[in-house]
Amino acid sequence: MHTILKNRNYNLLRSTLLSLFVLWVVVSVLSSYPSVTIIALGASSSSTTDAGLNQVTILNNKGMSLYNSGRFNESIAYFDKALAIDPNNVVTSDNKGLALLSVSINNYTQAITCFDKALSIDPRNIAALFHKGNALAGLGNYTVAITYYDKALTIDPKNVLAIIGKGYALDNLGNHTKAVMYYDKASAIDPRYIADLTDKGNFLIGLGNYHLATMYFDKALAINPKNIAALTGKEQALAALNQPK
Repeated sequence: MHTILKNRNYNLLRSTLLSLFVLWVVVSVLSSYPSVTIIALGASSSSTTDAGLNQVTILNNKGMSLYNSGRFNESIAYFDKALAIDPNNVVTSDNKGLALLSVSINNYTQAITCFDKALSIDPRNIAALFHKGNALAGLGNYTVAITYYDKALTIDPKNVLAIIGKGYALDNLGNHTKAVMYYDKASAIDPRYIADLTDKGNFLIGLGNYHLATMYFDKALAINPKNIAALTGKEQALAALNQPK
C-alpha cells in the first residue's frame, strides 16, 4: 500500500474541473458507457395501459438514441413526452436527469429533481442513487454525494461506478488515503474498467465536450496514473480547451 500511495498523483486528480463532475457518470448502472437506459416492455407503472406502455417505450428509447449521439436537448424532449404519458416511470425520470446533467451545470438542480422523483417511486434504484451522487458531487457537495454512493453500494457492493464515484468524492474532501483504497478496490473488481473510462473520454472529445472528457480521463488516471491512453487523451482535451475561440 505504501508503494501505491507514493505513486498516486493527487495533483493530477485535483486538476479536474470540479464543477463539471457528471459522471456518468460513469452510470446508470452501466455496463460500458454511462448511457441512458432502454425500457423493456412491462417496465412501466401499473396504471399505464398497454398502448401507453408501448408509446412510452418508443419515446424513451428514441430519447436514449439521441442521448448516445450527444443530442442531449433533443433527448430531453422525448423523455418529457414519455413522462407526460407515464409520470411515474422510474427509468425515464432517471434518463431525463442524466441528460440534464450532460447539457450544462446549470441543470444540476433540475436533474436532482428527476432523480428524487425516481427514488420516491423506487428508493433502491441504483442508477438514480448513483446519478444523484454525481449531481451532488458536481455541485461540490461531496459529503452528501457519498451518502448516495453508499446507498448504491449497500444494494450492490461491487458496483464499480459507485466505488469510483465515492473515491473521487473522498479525494476532493482531502481524504486521499481512503480515496486510494476505493480506486484500488474498483480496479481489483474490474481491471478492464479503465478502458471504458478512456473510451468515454475519447467519445466526448469527438463531441467537442472537452471539459467532461477531462473528468473521465482523470478518473482513469486515479486508478492508474501511468495509463498512456488516459494521459494522451487528457493532454488532447486540455489542448483543445486552451485553443483560441
